This record gives sequence, C-alpha cells and structure tokens, in this order.
Amino acid sequence: RMLVETEFGEGAAPGGRDNAEPVYRFPRRSTADLAGVMVGAALAMLDELCALNADRVGRGRRAAAEEIAQLVIAETAAELDCARWLLVDSTRAMMAIVTRGETASTERRVVNRRNQATATRMAVRAAERVFAAAGRNALYSSGRMQRLFRDIQAGASHFSLSFHNAAA
Repeated sequence: RMLVETEFGEGAAPGGRDNAEPVYRFPRRSTADLAGVMVGAALAMLDELCALNADRVGRGRRAAAEEIAQLVIAETAAELDCARWLLVDSTRAMMAIVTRGETASTERRVVNRRNQATATRMAVRAAERVFAAAGRNALYSSGRMQRLFRDIQAGASHFSLSFHNAAA
C-alpha cells in the first residue's frame, strides 16, 4: 500500500477517486486536523481553569471574583475563538473548492497551512497563559492540566504546525 506524495498533496489520492464524499479530495496539510486538536486541548485547559477558580479561595476571596482571573479567562477565550474561526474558515473554503470538483490552488493551500500554524501558535500562547494562571495546581501529575499542556507542546512541535515553516 502506498500513496504517491504529489497526488496526496494535490488532493488526488486514490481515496478521492473511490469515495464520493468531497472530504476525501482534501489536499494534504490543508485541513485543521492536528491544529484543531491543539485548539481543543487549550479550550479544555480553559475549562479546567474555570473549574479550579470556582472552588479556589485566597485571602478570603474566590479566585473567580478576582479581576486578573477574569481578564486571563476573557483574553484566552477570545484568542481561542479566533483560532477556531481560522480553522473553520479554512476548512469551509477548502470544502467549497473540493465540492465543486476543483483542485485547490497553491495559494489556498498555503493560506490554510498558515492558518493552521497561526491557530496552533494561538493555542500555545493560550495554554501558557492558563498554565501560569493555574499556579501550582497545574503542576500535579494527577491533574489533567499538566497533561493537556504537555500534549499541546508536543503537538505544536510537529513540523507542519510550525509557524516559521508554514510562513516560509
């Protein structure tokens, strides 16, 4: 079993010829697959922070009532909404192209790849912000926060999600 790299890269792999669904004709590296995982993991970290802050009390005040905590959550939520929008917009544009039976232009594929790398970069920044805001609670190996953080760091190190590689 093998795929011809140029066919796969152009969205002309055998799966596209054998399956009627347009998604099988997506060119390689033009979808939100791994980048979407990074954004989803960062959103999960944000959920963890919100849950942590709901129960956490310091100096007689709930963490959720602290303005700095609210600012971190608001900034992170906005950044991840933008990252998600980039991925959804790129996927919709590609779906429209392949649904019409057309081949995606090099420019469209490059824009999609740039958007994936940008969304990943945003997810990493959001994860770092959340991790820092969670304090020592984020460090426990029994907690979900540290695992999500490491997963994001690992995924973001993938060649195809590097902003510098995509931009070049």
